[in-house]
Amino acid sequence: MKKVLLSVLSVITFGAAALAQDEVEIYLVGGTTDYSSGLAVYQQTVNSAYEITSDFEVKNVSGSQKTWRITRLRIDEIPTWSDYLCWDLCFDAGAMATNPWTSTTTRTIEDDANSVLNTYITPDEFSPGTVTYRYYVSEDGVNYVDSLDVEISFTLNVASITPEVSISVSPNPASDYVVIKANGSEGGTIRIVDVLGNVVLTESLSENKKINVANFRNGIYFVIVQPENGKAVNKKIVVKH
Repeated sequence: MKKVLLSVLSVITFGAAALAQDEVEIYLVGGTTDYSSGLAVYQQTVNSAYEITSDFEVKNVSGSQKTWRITRLRIDEIPTWSDYLCWDLCFDAGAMATNPWTSTTTRTIEDDANSVLNTYITPDEFSPGTVTYRYYVSEDGVNYVDSLDVEISFTLNVASITPEVSISVSPNPASDYVVIKANGSEGGTIRIVDVLGNVVLTESLSENKKINVANFRNGIYFVIVQPENGKAVNKKIVVKH
């Protein structure tokens, strides 16, 4: 009798898990492959240690409105690599130091609608290898309804190693403008991203770049400097008028 009861409970548990997984579909923005429920692993191989940005559409197919948060689990990690994500708000690498880590913010998604999960992974140029990060979808950070696996491989290319770029941003906080000084790179791009993951400005990189922020809303922004064939460098700034 005990064995029969355990078998019935196993079937019920499996059925509940399968139903939960049917609540979510996850696609690369603009793509058609569903990476949810372990159907596929999103894989990318690079040979330069730049910030790897991957944007995923998390689609609600549950039949009703859902409010979800994201948990990031480093399954296979390289300690000197860094990562962060945006889900309603952007959380920097320092805020995501624990493993696993769960977002303090949620997003409410209507049935048959989607919201974008922005993931950012930066390899260490002197530590090649492969990492696997899993992003769980849940209501409470504990009972997961689905997940997405991201695998990034970095193959060391000796020819691509360049001196490390350092940047400074001032004034900070800023009200009218910021001056971005980049040392160690002659070219590349500058992006400024708000806490929702929206790119509010993109410009070419120069040694001293003055950017007008007078029309920016008050709040926190991330300055992302991507040198040519180099490692991206991030700085957090505050705009306060």
